[in-house]
Amino acid sequence: MRFTHALITEKVRLAKKGQITIPKSIRDEDGLLEDDLFIVTHLPGGDLVLRKQQEKQPEDLMLEAIMKAPSFDAKEAWEEVKSERRRERS
Repeated sequence: MRFTHALITEKVRLAKKGQITIPKSIRDEDGLLEDDLFIVTHLPGGDLVLRKQQEKQPEDLMLEAIMKAPSFDAKEAWEEVKSERRRERS
């Protein structure tokens, strides 16, 4: 396995509003820009992991939309179609 990033460790201080500044050396190394999104994971031992959120691919967005859609019951839909047909015929 080949790593492309250097191991950098620096101390940072939590600001009044809960903000942490990522040191410039790390921002430069990873090409971090203003408005980049990050995921913060709080581990059971109290450690925090900060991970840059990757941009979502179109297929990921489509899958999210499908997962959010209400469930579809084909049997129930067919019964509704048959019921509507009966009403139209009467």
